[in-house]
Amino acid sequence: MKIDVEGTELDVIEGLKGVLANCRQDAEFIVELTPQWWPNKDLGVLPALRPFFDNGFHAYHIDNFYRPWRYLWAASTHPARRVRGPLPPMEQYVMVLSRRDQEQL
Repeated sequence: MKIDVEGTELDVIEGLKGVLANCRQDAEFIVELTPQWWPNKDLGVLPALRPFFDNGFHAYHIDNFYRPWRYLWAASTHPARRVRGPLPPMEQYVMVLSRRDQEQL
């Protein structure tokens, strides 16, 4: 499932709390997060994803660039990498939430 709701992802994540425990083991979510649009500017990306973590999901960060030239160099893309610590400050994050526990997807 992809969640791309232009700053209202916290509401969607809140609404998923009752669903996450009942998801199939192979369920994965791609969530685009834009903290600058959140009402609480002090809330970090990883705390916002707590409902996923509480239900056995792991976070993977995807490099995501929307510039057209990016598509010309597909070899420069990287697999989604497991998040094991703080994320660097960015305007927008694209995360995969998966129950798979590995270094990259």
